[in-house]
Amino acid sequence: MSTRIARPDTAFSDNVHSKNAKPVRARTYMDWIKTLPCMITHVYGVDPAHVNTPNLKYGHTGRGKADKSSDRWCLPLHRLQHRDQEKRGEETFWKVNNINQYEACLSLWGAYQERGTAAHDWAVRMILNDEWKLK
Repeated sequence: MSTRIARPDTAFSDNVHSKNAKPVRARTYMDWIKTLPCMITHVYGVDPAHVNTPNLKYGHTGRGKADKSSDRWCLPLHRLQHRDQEKRGEETFWKVNNINQYEACLSLWGAYQERGTAAHDWAVRMILNDEWKLK
């Protein structure tokens, strides 16, 4: 007699969000992002700017129409840069500025999750050295 393993409906699906999934909110992480310099201009006094464009390669599966992405998909941008991002559209903004926004988001999120606010100096060095610029 053989045993059959039931395959969930979401198996092999690109959309791993259920209808009831809510984006992760992390207030302390967002407060930490505000202490970093801008990804573009390197000045302080930033807004946390969400990256909403999905990219399955990096595990970003998108968002609902009325929601922002999870806070892990957030980068520090000066208010003028943040407005420019919204005006141009995300993909164009990051392409023009030659930055891999997905790698930057995941790196900052991972460092904060592992080291908390102690990751601050590392994050500042990474931003000021333009470590996420596409080569």
